[in-house]
Amino acid sequence: MPNRIGIDLDNTILKYDEVFYSLAVENSWIDRECLCDKDAIKGSLAQKSESAEQGESRWRQLQAWAYGKQIGKALLFDGFYEFAKQARQFNDQLFIVSHKTEFSNYDATVPLRSNAINTLSQRGFFKPVSEGGLGFKKNDVFFASTLDEKIRRIRELNLTHFIDDLPKVIFHPDFPGETRRVLFASTPNNEADENIVFRAWSDIEEYFRLSSWLEKAFQSSLSSIRLLPSS
Repeated sequence: MPNRIGIDLDNTILKYDEVFYSLAVENSWIDRECLCDKDAIKGSLAQKSESAEQGESRWRQLQAWAYGKQIGKALLFDGFYEFAKQARQFNDQLFIVSHKTEFSNYDATVPLRSNAINTLSQRGFFKPVSEGGLGFKKNDVFFASTLDEKIRRIRELNLTHFIDDLPKVIFHPDFPGETRRVLFASTPNNEADENIVFRAWSDIEEYFRLSSWLEKAFQSSLSSIRLLPSS
């Protein structure tokens, strides 16, 4: 049975580590020796700032730049393209649901949503699969101005799965119970169990490939599946 899979955009599909790093170094907010990793950069900002408030303000400014005028420099996470191609082969429906205001709170002249659409278009998201694209339509992409609005959209889309890097989305008290939670996290999270946490898109691709094979083999939908760690 085909799935209806919803996916977050920023830091789930689009990878900003390199953008954050270059902007922070350029402004002398972190040392060049800092790891080119989102969490490491955020931690280094906090350490080098004069106060917690300044560190948080700089982190928000980096996000505003990266998600705004610099979004075209963001990369796709390794393995996402292959995951999307596989999903199309399984006839799964894919949706993007992003918590993103129409304009930047730091610069009201920067159109965040249209910049995101343009970036996805440049990466082939809206090209047909037959032409080497990912087969999305623009009306498969939804933006929400608030977290609560994002949760409502997830519910309205009647999704079988939703993939997000933020625990506050996945474990939101109003997250629909019929939608399987998938946390995309590079490090373990105390709120999650290993059934729903994946560190790479290749793992997510394997999960859906195995799920599809088992459902066909048993001619029944699965209530849950657990991938055991390799020895």
